[in-house]
Amino acid sequence: MQLFWMVIAAALVWCAQPALAQVQAEIDKQEYLAGDTVTISGKIEPGKDLYIAISSQRKFAPNEAGGVNEIKSLNAAVEENAFEADTSVPVLYYMLTNNPDKFGAVEKKRFGGPSFARGIYSTTMFELANWQELDEEAKSMLGPLKSPEEWAFYKYNHENGYGINTITKERTQVGKVTIFARSVLTDYEKNNNYWDEGTTIDLDKSTGEFTASFASFRHTPPDTSFDVVVNGEMDAVSRPTEPNLLVVVVVHPVSRERRGLRPRTTDVFDRRPRRRRNSRQRHSDGGA
Repeated sequence: MQLFWMVIAAALVWCAQPALAQVQAEIDKQEYLAGDTVTISGKIEPGKDLYIAISSQRKFAPNEAGGVNEIKSLNAAVEENAFEADTSVPVLYYMLTNNPDKFGAVEKKRFGGPSFARGIYSTTMFELANWQELDEEAKSMLGPLKSPEEWAFYKYNHENGYGINTITKERTQVGKVTIFARSVLTDYEKNNNYWDEGTTIDLDKSTGEFTASFASFRHTPPDTSFDVVVNGEMDAVSRPTEPNLLVVVVVHPVSRERRGLRPRTTDVFDRRPRRRRNSRQRHSDGGA
């Protein structure tokens, strides 16, 4: 089977809380395949909750959109939401925690049916809280998300259909219907929420020892680097093999070339206009 290889570099960042609250953490191995389970283990201050922010170094702001439709749609989104055209956030961001209620709540979501209806089916989703609803501890754990505008844009990218399909591109679905994009994740066995599948959080509060795992996105773009922040402060760096670098090999089992297709661009904002073939060209190619 032909393989399509991509490389991801990831930096795992340790952090030190004031006084005696030294945090220690490490990633279980150096190389992963796309969709593999990534495991982070270590020790935090006893009695504390665990917050692991995993964010791509690649960021995006609405004013970076290149396509005509993207520019128009994101300009409208800026007008309608609490973020600006230059608000930049990680394209991929996950919060692994034993305390997801710190960042939002499980809410009902209706979907399906005719466009004029509010949805004829019902499911649940994790709905992110508004910035003003987050307490100061929660805000201090968010890593690269540091302002109301950044949080609002992150929320848009994970709960708005256009933000999900165009920017984050990780669809959390019920059947074939996109409900939202994964954001805050917790232990699947404790809640059985469909979006937490593949996630485990094992925290011993008496000692502070923890192990946290989650299933990586199997369509992570090529050459993506991730920062991993444990409980808020970037103060020391772990090194699986060399300082600041974890090489993760991501494999897509069947390439587009194998299926006779041209390689797909990895950035929707760098699309080139497609050339349409007229019926005579299609007929000469043997197409219909």
